Amino acid sequence: MARPKGRRPDIRLSVSFDPKTHDVLGAMARANDATIAWVVRRAVADYVAQHQASAEPELPLRRTAAAPAQAPR
Repeated sequence: MARPKGRRPDIRLSVSFDPKTHDVLGAMARANDATIAWVVRRAVADYVAQHQASAEPELPLRRTAAAPAQAPR
């Protein structure tokens, strides 16, 4: 089936979570009869909607020494 005209394809992104966060996301997904991917998409969409007009988001988005970047795989 062809993609509807004017609709851009979704972009796939890989995200890693620590086991505790993954368990919490799984519980949230089960409680909503949804997938973890849906919970994450919903959380990101809500965050963007809440902060896109703000010049400075409430959450600092810069990495700190306590949260180093993971090495690429």
